[in-house]
Amino acid sequence: MMRNVPSEVTLTVLHRMLWATVGHQFDFLYLPLDFKNMANKGFAFINFENEQALTTFTTRFQRTKDWHLFGLEVSDFEAYQETPACTVSYARMQGFKNNMFQWLQVVVDIPEAKPFIKWETLEKLFPVKLAPVDPLGKPVLCTP
Repeated sequence: MMRNVPSEVTLTVLHRMLWATVGHQFDFLYLPLDFKNMANKGFAFINFENEQALTTFTTRFQRTKDWHLFGLEVSDFEAYQETPACTVSYARMQGFKNNMFQWLQVVVDIPEAKPFIKWETLEKLFPVKLAPVDPLGKPVLCTP
């Protein structure tokens, strides 16, 4: 879990920052939105695929105020001093499956409010493939 994420940070910006830090070694990223303000709530859930990625991420971002890494600029020194430092900690819920099932309980139609989910991990855990369409043009689900 990542706390004190600036409200201006979007899922896309956070995804790029993670990719630059640990490459493709994360499979779930969720940045909850405050729908009233259409800004993030200041925290994010990240599921890393291995301990090395977690260690790399934590070493880089624990107690950082380097918000320029998020593409944000803090021009005023006082504003910089008041900016809370990022903290990285274990979330109550751990693992890709648990995060997926938790998120699936929330119904959202706004693309910015949906998490990043690594397709390869999803396919491994839920091996359902789309078959050709039925006579009405609807996809037919089948298991491998």
